This record gives sequence, C-alpha cells and structure tokens, in this order.
Amino acid sequence: MSVALRPHFKAHKSIELARLQVEAGAVGLTVATAAEAMALIDAGIDDVLVANQIVQEAQIEKLAAASGAARIRTLVDDPTNLQSIGAIARSTGGEIGVLIEIDTGLGRCGTRSLEQARELALLALDLDGIRLDGASTYEGHCARIRNPEERSARTTEAIDEMARTVEALRAEDIDLPVVSAGATSTHLITGNHPRVTEIQPGSYLLMDLLKRSLVSDFQVALTVAGTVISRQGDRCVLDCGLKAISSRQEPSLLCDNLGTVASVDEEHLRFDARGPAPQIDQRVRVLPGHAPLTINLYDRFHVVSEEMVIHEWPVASRR
Repeated sequence: MSVALRPHFKAHKSIELARLQVEAGAVGLTVATAAEAMALIDAGIDDVLVANQIVQEAQIEKLAAASGAARIRTLVDDPTNLQSIGAIARSTGGEIGVLIEIDTGLGRCGTRSLEQARELALLALDLDGIRLDGASTYEGHCARIRNPEERSARTTEAIDEMARTVEALRAEDIDLPVVSAGATSTHLITGNHPRVTEIQPGSYLLMDLLKRSLVSDFQVALTVAGTVISRQGDRCVLDCGLKAISSRQEPSLLCDNLGTVASVDEEHLRFDARGPAPQIDQRVRVLPGHAPLTINLYDRFHVVSEEMVIHEWPVASRR
C-alpha cells in the first residue's frame, strides 16, 4: 500500500498512543467528535479529521478558533451546515477544511447522488473560511462481513462508487486531492484501491475479539483485569460484568486458556474453569469483545511490560 495512515482516535482515546502513531508515520488522526479533536489539538497534534458532521455552533466555533494551530477537516453532506461552518470560520478569522461525505451503502450520513456532491463541492469552493480538501466514505456495512471474499467484493464495490463520484467531479475541474476511507477489517482492500489517498483504521492498534474474528493481521493488546470473587467447584465468578467489559457483538474470552465464559451480567462474569480453578482474589485477564466501548468505561490505561505496570495513561474525551 502507498496510502497515508490517519488512524481513528475514538478506538483508543489515548493521547500517548496518538503521539506514538504520529511518530511512527501517521499523517494525523481521525476523530468522531469535536471534543476529541480539541483534546488532540491541545496536546499538540496538528492534523485532525473529524469524520463526522459538526452542526452545533459552539463546537464549530471551537474548531474554527483552533484552526490557526492545526489543520482541521470535517465531513459535510448538507449545504446549510456547510454555510454555517463557513460563516463561523470567517467570524473567527479561521479556515476549516471539508471533505464531501459520500454514502456508499451504509445508509447513515453522506450524499446520495452525484448532484448532491457537486452542489456541496461548488458551494465549498465559493465560501470564504472553507477549504475544499476532498471526499470521504465509511464502508462500515462491509467491515463486519465474516466471509473474506464477500467482504472484499462488497468493499471494492463501495470504494468504486465513491471513486466514480470523485472522478466525475475532477472531470469538471473540481479538485479533490484527499480521498479518505477504510476500517481495520478493510484496510488492505481500501488501502490498495487506486483512488484512495488515506485510510482511517482505528481498532488495529489494540484490537478486540470482534476485529480478531475478521482479520488476523494484528495482535490483541487490550485486556481487562478481573478478580475471582466466588468459586463453587469449577464455576468461578469475576467482578467484571457489562459495566466493565463491552461484549457487543462478540463475547468476552478469558486469557491463558483458563475456561469458558458462561454468562456476563451487570457486575459479574461467570465462567467454567478449564483445569485447576483459580483461587479467590486471583486476578484473571479478560479479552473484551469490543475494545472502543470497553475503553470508554475507564479513566486510564495501565501499560504492562513483563507483568509490571510501567505507565498509567489517561483515557481522553470520555462522554
């Protein structure tokens, strides 16, 4: 792949990890909210894409005011929102870059036709305070397809659709230098598409059981520490339930082949031990089914090397 990497901050919400990603060659970070963008900018990250529609005036004002310290981009799919961004940016003396979001099948945000995309692009070129930087899509409807061949075919179809819109606009002398897309489970497909210039995977850095079930390129680095609080024969109970571990779409798994998870309640995780049952008060590491929602439950990471905690890193921009 020869595309740029713009990893998604929402997956880990760690300023320290974001800095390491930039030091390793990432061109900047992708975020989901204005609050995440401001957290990165305040920490000195100077190239941020808000991969979302920002419509509240107070949030636009913050981004516009910060645009002198960082290159800020956001997605747009509505003319009124685009005009508001331009007006606020002008009032603060700032400039905000925009990417035209193109819906390629997810059915969430994004323009639904070439005509809509053209209208937005022409408006962006006409507005002071706005910098038209390119186009973006999120092929999220493809990212969780289990069958690799089907995932590849559907992803290629989605990115081809965005590429057709981009090429049609370029044929009308509308320059769209940035074409941004991609997810962890589609990074090789999207990243090898000839029209894509940057990809936005997020979960690859720490991974979870859901992403590991889709791609094997990356190792799971995130675990949650639970404590055995009850043991009746082979049935053990940990103190980390749904309020501590997100099991969205994929069940949690015990590390070190300790046993099989039987159920997860609000405050408890029950499992049947495989081999000698762990003792009361023993720590057990659990792999979360879904990392981003699990991380959002905590205030900090404990960074462990050779069973020793070597750093404590705050989790930023929790809602």
